Amino acid sequence: MSSRMYQNALIDLKDAFNKYRSGKSGHPTFPSRRDGQSFTLDSSHGKVVLDEVNTIKIPKQGTFLLHEHEGL
Repeated sequence: MSSRMYQNALIDLKDAFNKYRSGKSGHPTFPSRRDGQSFTLDSSHGKVVLDEVNTIKIPKQGTFLLHEHEGL
């Protein structure tokens, strides 16, 4: 696995605890599966392709439809 995956996870954890300590948010928790599942892709190698019609093409995995929240 890519070392960037671990680096990004630790950066996100650090940001969550910094927000908690400064009083901007509550205590960090793991997301519930009831809230839907999400993932982050690292496209540092340029192999992940985002299309204009809200689809993403990942090598060896296929093409997937993206469901993003409006306003993001």
